Amino acid sequence: MKQRLIVALFTIVVFCAGYYAGVWSDQKRPLPPPPASVGGEFVRARQTETQLWRDRPINRAELIKEVESLKPQLDEFRSRLAGFDAEFWRDFGQLLTPEQRSMYEQHSKKKGQSGPSESGPPLTDDELENLRYELPAHDLLTYVVVGIRLDSLTQVYRLDDAQREKVRSLLKDRRDKVIALIDSSPSPSVSLLRLAPVVQRLASPASSPQPPPAPNSPPAGK
Repeated sequence: MKQRLIVALFTIVVFCAGYYAGVWSDQKRPLPPPPASVGGEFVRARQTETQLWRDRPINRAELIKEVESLKPQLDEFRSRLAGFDAEFWRDFGQLLTPEQRSMYEQHSKKKGQSGPSESGPPLTDDELENLRYELPAHDLLTYVVVGIRLDSLTQVYRLDDAQREKVRSLLKDRRDKVIALIDSSPSPSVSLLRLAPVVQRLASPASSPQPPPAPNSPPAGK
């Protein structure tokens, strides 16, 4: 009887030890990563692709040659875009109330193309990438996606429903003209559009001069 009691107690002790060991192990086990979002693999692929072209060295000599060879077409492209913009803003201003018109005139004085000036030191790699990739993409977005621009103008000028519909029509008309212009222009025109005015700043930045050796310091290599 005593032997059976000892065996039963031993079995209970072993069971409890195994149970608590399992609980302790589960508490220390690292949590699995969250499930991937739908389409997450495409985001990672896009990030990898973006990193690859960012890490690729920029051949400024070839870029200058390409911009200069297309400069007449790029200037024409920019001139026609400016014409579409001028036409849109002229018609837009005619839709405004006197109060909105006053605000519009104040904003018109502050308008200007973003980006570096035509004169200055050579562009850094970051500035060059911004002018070649990010700003052209932003420009096209404001032309092609009507809803974004319409919502922005509505918020700034507090357009009523009738004005919104008329502005929507103006934005669609400008979008159709811009798309037709892109389709009829050489393919690099959009990506090189912001570089044409600053072509003289595309040369490689001068290397930073080395600081002079400290006084009484031994010559290099000795």
